[in-house]
Order: sequence, then structure tokens, then C-alpha cells
Amino acid sequence: NKESAENVKESDMGNVEVNCGLVNARSLKCKTDELNKKIVKSNSDFVAVTETWNMSNSELKEACPEGFKFKYQPRKDERPGGGIALFYRDSIKST
Repeated sequence: NKESAENVKESDMGNVEVNCGLVNARSLKCKTDELNKKIVKSNSDFVAVTETWNMSNSELKEACPEGFKFKYQPRKDERPGGGIALFYRDSIKST
């Protein structure tokens, strides 16, 4: 049984502050170092990156700062461009 958000009391949630960022990369191919630095300087917990274009796993690892993990979804069709990545602190559990 899934619980509805309506059943969650504000007091159950505690005070949680989450910092998020969004980057429209228009290709990360030559920008992995720049993105890595941006994520670190922003002090974000999550950074979503749109328009990653076709990235290899090694390129994404290069962009991923120490203490972070990432999820990646390339564009599903054959058109150029697209793709999204989500970088998040490794202290955050992902399922």
C-alpha cells in the first residue's frame, strides 16, 4: 500500500533544506570539467542537466564531483541532442 502525501503531517517531515540546480548543457562533450566545478561551487544536493546529448559513462563520471553519484537517460529515439542527467550527493539514497 502506497501512502498518500495527504497523510504526512508537517511535523513528520522535520526541517529539511535541499539545494537544487538546473543546467541546460547543449552537449557536455567538452564541458565536463566546467560542470564538475559548477556543481561543487553551487553547493547543490541535486543538479539536473538537460540536453546532455549522447554521453559515455566515462564522460559522465568525469563530470561527477567526488561525493556525488549520477543517473543518466539518453534520448530514446534516433534524433540528435536530448538526454538528461541527474547528479546527487552520495549521502542521498536513490531507488
